[in-house]
Amino acid sequence: MFEKDGVSRRSFVKQSLVATGVAGGVLGNVQTVAADKPQTLTVDGNGKYEVVVNDPNATGRNLEDDRINDFDRKTKINGNVEGDKDIIDFDGWITRISLEGDIVADVYGSDDTPGGDVVVSGDEGGSQYAFTVSNSVEATADCEDESIYGGDTVNGTLNDYGDDDTFEVIGTITTASTFSFEEEVTFKYVD
Repeated sequence: MFEKDGVSRRSFVKQSLVATGVAGGVLGNVQTVAADKPQTLTVDGNGKYEVVVNDPNATGRNLEDDRINDFDRKTKINGNVEGDKDIIDFDGWITRISLEGDIVADVYGSDDTPGGDVVVSGDEGGSQYAFTVSNSVEATADCEDESIYGGDTVNGTLNDYGDDDTFEVIGTITTASTFSFEEEVTFKYVD
């Protein structure tokens, strides 16, 4: 649990530093040590998810029994939502997100990357998906059944098991969603 009695670790550190500074402690002037992360991911709906972000210090809110692990300069979060909303704060961008169920994952923030590919894959034929990027997206030749709206939003269907759709993107994934409990769809950012 990242919070106890309504006090998170971050707010405890800030309160402790302010108290030390006010009391004339070791710190000559008080500065905020733990700045807020520039990106926030909210996962809402019903189903399971797994998210990997390129920030080893990502934190979570309302994660309850979900797992958050840091590895190899990244953080991986495995979770479930059942009508509630999980929130993950991080610096950087999503490198992979897998959604199973009727789930929407939204990123709020300002951290853009120069570009790369988003590869969408699924475990069943007929998996429907949608995603939006922060700047622009174009389909590559391996995309069979997709529509691009406004230059930054894709709605698509994976036709067969093992089917991948690859998109050239500028920017980061800002929204990803699936529309069925029976299929898992993975969005992988490759720079």
